[in-house]
Order: sequence, then C-alpha cells, then structure tokens
Amino acid sequence: MQTSSVVNNTKLQKPDFTAWFVLQGAIATMRQKEFYDEKNEKSLNLYTVIANEAGKTRTLSKIIHKLPYNWQYKIGEFVTNKGRLRHFYLRKKEIEKQTRNILATYEIQQVIVLGAGLDTLALNLASEYTDIKFIEIDRVESQQFKSKALVNNNIKIPDNMELLSGDLRAPLSQILTSSRFHKPDSKILWIAEGLLMFIPEDGVSNLFTQIKKNGQTGSFFIFTTLGSKDQGTAISRIIQKSYMKKEKCPIQWAIPSPEISGFLQNFGFSLIEQINCKLLHKDYISKNNDINHKIGDDIHIVKI
Repeated sequence: MQTSSVVNNTKLQKPDFTAWFVLQGAIATMRQKEFYDEKNEKSLNLYTVIANEAGKTRTLSKIIHKLPYNWQYKIGEFVTNKGRLRHFYLRKKEIEKQTRNILATYEIQQVIVLGAGLDTLALNLASEYTDIKFIEIDRVESQQFKSKALVNNNIKIPDNMELLSGDLRAPLSQILTSSRFHKPDSKILWIAEGLLMFIPEDGVSNLFTQIKKNGQTGSFFIFTTLGSKDQGTAISRIIQKSYMKKEKCPIQWAIPSPEISGFLQNFGFSLIEQINCKLLHKDYISKNNDINHKIGDDIHIVKI
C-alpha cells in the first residue's frame, strides 16, 4: 500500500474514468453560453489542461474530447440525466465558494482534499493563500497522471501544495506521515467532493473516524453525498451501471439528506450548513423542470 509523495513517470497514467467524466462535463457546461463567466477563466484553463491530457489515455475520451462542446453537453446529459453536467459545474463552484468563506473566516492552517482526482481546487487556491498548506490525497496512479499532466504543460505546483499518494482504506495518520506539511495539531479544512458514494458504508464510517482523530477541534469538513444509489433515467442507469462496473467504480453508499445530522452525531461532528440539489439548482428550476436527488449529490459543511 503506497503512501509516498508522488514521483513523475515518463509514461502518462490512465486517470479514473469517473473523475475524467466529471471534469469534461464541467468544462462542456462552462462552455455553454448560459453558464459562461469570465471570472471562471482561471479554473477553466486549468480544467482544460488536465482534460486535454486525460483525452489521450482512453479511446472513449479521445472521441468525446474531439467533439464540439455542445455535442459533449448533449451526450453527457443523455447518458446521465438532464441537468447532471450542470450539477458538476455548480457543485464545484459552490464548494470553492464555501472553501473561500471558511478560509477567510477561520484560522485554518491546512486544506486536505481527499480523493482529489482531476480536480484543481487546491491548485487554484494555493497560489492565493500562501500561508496555508494544501495537501491532495489520492491513489498513486491518479497523482502520477496529474503530476505528469502539469509538467507537460509547464505548470508548477505551488511550494505550499503537495500531491500525496495513498489508499484511503489505510489510516489517514499512516498516509500523512509522508507529508512535508502535515502537523497533527493544525486546524484543517477537509474536502471530499464526489468521493463517499464510491466507498462502502463501513469505509465511510472509518474515514469520518480517521478525520476526527487527525485534526484539531475547530477544523471543518466539506463533503458531498448521494440521496439515492439510483441516479438518472432508467436507460441512463443501465448505461452508467454497465460502464462503472467495467471501470470497477460502482456506487456503494448513499444517505438521504435528512439523515445526515443523525449520522454525524456518531462521530461528534456539528452540521453547519447543507446545500441540497434543489437549492444548488434553484435558478434553473421551473414548473416543468423539477430537480430531485436523481440529478446529483448534496453538499454538507460540518465543524469538528
């Protein structure tokens, strides 16, 4: 079980399919006229760099990557559900907003992103918040891919950020021993976006226990959960389950949003705020276009 800091390979590793799909979906959404915002250019440019490299590693990603963004958007919604690609974008936007709010309000010393995949939140923020240490944790293959993709595009990882390789089934304390930055007595902002649904329930409970042990009182945790394992229309569920089974990343855990508060009490966490799907998509809901938990996950902010 590898927990060392990532070292670049000469060969480009194949990134996780789900991480690629989310990233490519967010880009396709951000390129739609109704969602374009020049304030997002920094994030969009980084997303595109990573997606361009990921587009070289799979036959399917090579094909989709070459399609016009409008086609990508339509295909993505067909194989998932109407509004799902929009959800990827809005979820990332809201988590960045909540992260900035916490960093501006509380004396956070470290930000640790669990299962970071192809996300660039830490990379975006590390250059702005130079007094805070940013740590990403993910499988060695994922970290090697991201590291090499950045090197290929002459993008330097900030001095206050590191890509840490580790299997999250291992104790976090074991993984973090390889970190140049981690101090157990620090106030930490933990982030797990689009991760927990791919972990069995006992693994999720173990992760919450580990987070409690590895951060000081006054730390925070932003995470997302699915309200149901069944996502999308009947036909899209068949497509998704088939491909996710092939990629060995099936959905394993879900919890209705009203049950989160009781779940958190088992670990001594305090629920601060919830942003469910309807709230996240409120500007896009009409009488003929309702939003439910079949479109995506809820966001939770908790204090430790």
